[in-house]
Amino acid sequence: MTETASGRDYSWTPGDGRAPSSRRGHRTRERILEAAVAVFEERGLVDVTVQEIGQRAGVSSGTVYKYFRDKADIFRFLLIELRRTIAEETTIALDDDGKLIARPAVSRFLELYRDNVALYRVWWESLDPPTEFSDIWVEVHEGYRRGFAAALRRGKRTGVTRPDVDVELAAELAVLLFERPMYSRIVLRWDLETEDSQVTEVTAALLGSGFGSVAG
Repeated sequence: MTETASGRDYSWTPGDGRAPSSRRGHRTRERILEAAVAVFEERGLVDVTVQEIGQRAGVSSGTVYKYFRDKADIFRFLLIELRRTIAEETTIALDDDGKLIARPAVSRFLELYRDNVALYRVWWESLDPPTEFSDIWVEVHEGYRRGFAAALRRGKRTGVTRPDVDVELAAELAVLLFERPMYSRIVLRWDLETEDSQVTEVTAALLGSGFGSVAG
């Protein structure tokens, strides 16, 4: 079980007897997950059935239930895995002066967003009204906000950040800058002519040297 600073449990654990016990079982579960992503992309989450997921995976619905409680359990598993990857691979480092080294993290985040566009689309649809998946979204973005806030506070101590900068507000805006363009371009398919490399460069400049400008 993994608990966050908010006290909520954002882990996923299989139900009794649902963990794969063999290499074949792991392969079957992977087929189910791949099929679920494809079906979610086509039809969303609400109208999809476990039977549809099983048919796409080439297994019976009983086999799906062998590994997951229901379709929500499948989606939660996928989100928790995505959240783990985001946390591990998109952390923004600081240079010796306390400025953000944003380019590698922005580039990787864009790649992950594009690779998981089906999950992000369904995830966004589950936010309003709030659902059982909303808290995971909040926790992902809260992690980024805490990171940006910590960088700004360090910047104030080292003289990089301007003393009058509102750390909490700046951190919230940084999260929007980090994530919202990805949603607009990849999920909504806006501004398809702009290359990913251009988005990475501009976003990294605003988060990195942009913080330097805004923060002094």
